[in-house]
Amino acid sequence: TGGSTATRWLLLTGGDGTNALLAIVVSAAVLADALMGSRAERRAVARWTPAIVWFAVFVCALVLWRALGLHEAEALRGSTRLVAAGLRGEIERDLAGRIAALSRLGVLAGAHDPAADSWQQNARLAIRDLDRFEPVGWIDEHHVLRLVAPPGRIDLLGLDVRADPVLGPVAARAVASRAPAVTRFVDFAPGSHRFAVLVPVFDHDALRGLVVAMFIDSGWFESLAKDRHPDYQIELFEQGTRIETVAGAAAPAGEDWASELPIRVAETEWTLRVTPTLDHLGARDSRLPDASLALGALLATLLALCTWL
Repeated sequence: TGGSTATRWLLLTGGDGTNALLAIVVSAAVLADALMGSRAERRAVARWTPAIVWFAVFVCALVLWRALGLHEAEALRGSTRLVAAGLRGEIERDLAGRIAALSRLGVLAGAHDPAADSWQQNARLAIRDLDRFEPVGWIDEHHVLRLVAPPGRIDLLGLDVRADPVLGPVAARAVASRAPAVTRFVDFAPGSHRFAVLVPVFDHDALRGLVVAMFIDSGWFESLAKDRHPDYQIELFEQGTRIETVAGAAAPAGEDWASELPIRVAETEWTLRVTPTLDHLGARDSRLPDASLALGALLATLLALCTWL
């Protein structure tokens, strides 16, 4: 237990471990050479013993100071990773719930040819608990949008999705894979993005149609992230392009403090980035590393004095 604890605390990274080991080897070699030398050399070593003791103890204090600082930083990064993992799980569960609602709507539509009235009712029941998730449409087996809810979006009726540069390829992929598919984000207005989810409906091997639903604005992402983690800035990326940002209560720290995790849904991959704020880092800053260095210097001085006396 003690060994594993020491390993976790002495988190020397990069070249720190190599440098520490090299310093120990060189120091031991110099000291051994002096002790094996002539009587004059041994007397010189004796005169310098207090300085050697002070230096050795102070180096140990430096190593401990460095290890404590690294341990503190790793703890902060670990908490950021936990926040990112929890938020990713919420996003994936939310999207899975929405896709399941569309799948249920598709089952109802696939059982018989949907009419305008029944489509309005079924769509309202299927997505009644899902905000930011409309319009919802029915695309027939010829890839033509036949029904849409709410009924105010009749301007979309008759659209052949195969001619749409965004919906066309995704609809083809959904039909070919017989699985839900998600479009890329599309700029709808300055600072606003949309994306659509398509769910194919089959009767055995025959395509009955597709259910399509669109997220109306960026409020969906904000509803999952805003005001829930004020100590972190949360960003959503698609293929390296930042799509959404939920700012924290203060300015974010540098990118080296950020934690990135992929979000996979319906064969689409986004990237979630979570960055702690500077205020959060300041609140978690510990005086223990500096205190250990000061106490180490004091201990080195006391031992050197004892050796000299």
